[in-house]
Amino acid sequence: MTKTAYVRLLQVEPSLGAQLTREEFVEARRLAVAPAVTLPAGDWNARALTRTLGSGCAFGCMIAEGIVAHDLVLGGRTATHLLGRGDILVPAVRPSRHLPLIKVYGVADATRVAVLGDGFAAVVRRWPAIAGAMLGQAERQMERVAVQQLISQLPSADQRIVALLWHLADRWGRPEGDGVVVPLTVCHEAISHLVDGRRPTISAALGRLADQDLVTRLANGTWWLATPSRALLDHSPMAAPAPRAHLLGGRTRRTVERVDALR
Repeated sequence: MTKTAYVRLLQVEPSLGAQLTREEFVEARRLAVAPAVTLPAGDWNARALTRTLGSGCAFGCMIAEGIVAHDLVLGGRTATHLLGRGDILVPAVRPSRHLPLIKVYGVADATRVAVLGDGFAAVVRRWPAIAGAMLGQAERQMERVAVQQLISQLPSADQRIVALLWHLADRWGRPEGDGVVVPLTVCHEAISHLVDGRRPTISAALGRLADQDLVTRLANGTWWLATPSRALLDHSPMAAPAPRAHLLGGRTRRTVERVDALR
């Protein structure tokens, strides 16, 4: 671990200042700085990462450069999601009080993170809108995890792989030819963790997709995704789903009605 120069948070993630005036944005960009820590490649457990970031890491950290794989392990199965520039990382948070989960952070290449401490708190006190933008950033992270969970429920491995790569392309992809390059060197095993599949099943599906020229692994380990692959995700128009509120509130409501009837 090495400490580097300070980073300007609004340069890393300009959306944090979206609700500021132009003059406020310029001033906040100048003052919203945080010390950066460079994490060398390797696996980090939550305790080691918290210790590396130091006691001044009151609010966690923001990824300034690089990609971090966040793994949760339970019962011999691993679920992975990827964090990148602008994402918030709070290693001290326990994922569960009751489940025997193991939390691991994987860094493939040297990654810089900005430590959010007292200096960041002072900036938020002056411009509370930045705190609101941070909540929005956290909500987008949660939504990406929810989308990935939905992808893992698709019926076929071919669909899950194509959906995952388009999901990653939304954030990291760049157009090339009749498709998009996803410049991430995720291997077959990593894809299996990202889509909740078995390694042999994922490898076989990638072979089928390659034979159809829909997904190609490039020489540098990144991926090219052909635009026609989206046809695997097409579906017939369907009626809007029925309201789902009863899944959370129906039983509670009936219980309350029954209690009222007994009084």
